[in-house]
Amino acid sequence: MSPSPSSASGATWPPRVLVAPHGAARPRRSPHRRAFGRRPTTTRRALGPVALLVVAVVAGLIAAAVVDDATRRQDAWGTTRRVAVATRDLDPGAVVVADAFEWIDRPIVVLPDGAGEADGAAVAADPGGRVVLQPVLRGEVIPLRRLAPAGARGLAALVPPQRVALAVPSDARTPPVEVGQSVDLYATPDDRGDRSAATAGVGAGVGAPTTRRLARRAPIVHVGERQLTVAVSDAEADAVAAALIEGTVIVALTAP
Repeated sequence: MSPSPSSASGATWPPRVLVAPHGAARPRRSPHRRAFGRRPTTTRRALGPVALLVVAVVAGLIAAAVVDDATRRQDAWGTTRRVAVATRDLDPGAVVVADAFEWIDRPIVVLPDGAGEADGAAVAADPGGRVVLQPVLRGEVIPLRRLAPAGARGLAALVPPQRVALAVPSDARTPPVEVGQSVDLYATPDDRGDRSAATAGVGAGVGAPTTRRLARRAPIVHVGERQLTVAVSDAEADAVAAALIEGTVIVALTAP
């Protein structure tokens, strides 16, 4: 006869399986398991306002730091002024169009001399539509003295105030020049003239023709194939015109 399914420990074989009757309630989850499961809703709701408060405080501190830094920078530079700054290089003769400059706040201490005065006459109040007399580099404040008077057009716009433009012949002795550069003009007697009366300056040999300077730092407003148009001062105009008629005018390029 086969041995009894019971063991020494009292367990039966095979083990009995208990099945809950249909419709019976499921056993409740252990409270210990719930403690390690989903976080209670009350805790999450309590952390929401705290998190928003922390974010608001941090944002406020950052904004205060930015404002404080900007204030310290402004105090370091002092008073600023809105000026016209070139967005590209402007050559003599160019018309300052709308996209050739922009308005930027610059500290007065870095502006050209006179820009910090009450009227700020050293910088152009509105350079739009005006003609450039002298080169203006990109990023540079546009000075009023480098612009032609408002309304001036063509070659006349390149002639600075209190100056007149005269055509000076150019030849192989004339150095290569460009519009906007400055030159000195010298007079020498014409080869066809009598040199006997114009001789022997200091250090010159017997019979050597004398030269004299007619104009200083005269800006070039036009370069042609056989002549240069030079703007000389009103006081120099008569002497230059007479030298052009009576003799030869030598052009000498000067340093910027």
